Amino acid sequence: MAKVTMHCLRCHSDSIYRHGVKEVIVNMILKWRGRS
Repeated sequence: MAKVTMHCLRCHSDSIYRHGVKEVIVNMILKWRGRS
């Protein structure tokens, strides 16, 4: 589990660096809204 979590964090950090923090946060908000 720990390795999977670290892998996810690496992927997220890569996307943050590529797209910018604001865009990543907006995407997360949109995902949360889509679920609810």
